Amino acid sequence: MHAYYIEATLHLKQCILIIGSVYFPPNDHTTAQDLFKYIKEEYAKHNKNNRFYVLLGDFNAYRDKNIDYKGPSNNNNKKYHQTISWLEQQLFTDTYRSMNPKGKKYTWSRDNSFTRIDYIWTDQKLDHTLLNAKIYEAALITNSDHNITSTTFNLSLITSDYKRSTHRNIRKEIRTIFLYDQASNKEWEEYAANFQLLLEKNGAFDIADNTNANVYDLNQLWDLISEAITLAANTNIPNKKVKIGSLEKTTKNKDIENSSEERRSLLKLRKIIKDTKKIPTKDLDISASTN
Repeated sequence: MHAYYIEATLHLKQCILIIGSVYFPPNDHTTAQDLFKYIKEEYAKHNKNNRFYVLLGDFNAYRDKNIDYKGPSNNNNKKYHQTISWLEQQLFTDTYRSMNPKGKKYTWSRDNSFTRIDYIWTDQKLDHTLLNAKIYEAALITNSDHNITSTTFNLSLITSDYKRSTHRNIRKEIRTIFLYDQASNKEWEEYAANFQLLLEKNGAFDIADNTNANVYDLNQLWDLISEAITLAANTNIPNKKVKIGSLEKTTKNKDIENSSEERRSLLKLRKIIKDTKKIPTKDLDISASTN
């Protein structure tokens, strides 16, 4: 095993999922070449019909300067390198870019420079299992100067007991899409009031005010907040129902990845949460549906 590479092997039903995690030290060409050779050898061993390979980690390199880097041009030292070029030649999928063609989110920053240097790559046999890929800000979660990169797969599509009838059933399942950009100011205000009442009812404020809260309490608090967000949104935010099977057709639609609208919605949501305690809640009635 290489000092900068670690691997996990998951034995699923008649197939194997290999997840390799790599770190490319910056400005170390010798180690980068050694890692590149090692990864190619590992992939050669796993490139079989019943084996699926995921490579993730910190590459200390960007793919596209136009969308994966923001900052002074004279400070741009994260160069496009050999391993990323090879992954593309082998038809690996950069999951974040595949699911967010126009997304401009970054995984590392320093001073006024922002860049996406952390990736989750999958071999093309896993493309049809991708559900979503996101980058989360980690400032309040870890002490790392890197954000969190996440990808969700539907592994039922590659396990042995998967059948076409199962796929048809999956396609019939319904999920809710919230139309935040279509919500009126009145609906946002009603959402905020409802959200506050739900938090008061489920005891979230009591946990948040507890200075002796432990990890269990914090996990419980997040569950309560998450539940309240969903219940309030179902009641007060415009939404529509879509079939899960239709996601593959819509994820690359130009309307899905509109970072400016998304940012405005998130900023508005953050402001509402901050203002929840300022809204009088006397005589307000809670009505929420999970449907």
